[in-house]
Amino acid sequence: MSVSVIGLDWDNQGDGLQTLLDATFKAHKENGDVLLNLNDAAIARAEGRKDGPKKTAPRPAYKHQAFPSARYNPDGRVLYCNTPAEAHAAEADGFRAQKYEVVRVAVGDPKAEKAALEAKLRESDGKIASQNDLLQKLMEQVAALVKSTKK
Repeated sequence: MSVSVIGLDWDNQGDGLQTLLDATFKAHKENGDVLLNLNDAAIARAEGRKDGPKKTAPRPAYKHQAFPSARYNPDGRVLYCNTPAEAHAAEADGFRAQKYEVVRVAVGDPKAEKAALEAKLRESDGKIASQNDLLQKLMEQVAALVKSTKK
């Protein structure tokens, strides 16, 4: 009886996730642009203006704004700074621009962890005992060889 497994050929799939994400983000941006333009056109018509944006007008390009910005403290506090001077003062007080990573520690059942450690210790004790016995036998053999060569 033979068994066959049917699945995906992962080596030839390419980067499907990234392609999907790119398509999703593109669709969201296009839908957002359309909705913003329709909204702007509706407001212009309601105000009686004829110069409202056309439904196909592109969204203005994003312009980076340095402030307001957030500064983070190791104890979890977040401080929002509106000026570079506030940011420098916050950094002097122990804040920084990057978030601190949250340390996650997996805590299991203490009894189970203790039992696992004891089992590991018993196993290593057994190995040490057997290695000690082997060492004693080898030392006896070496002593016997040394005794036989001195005669």
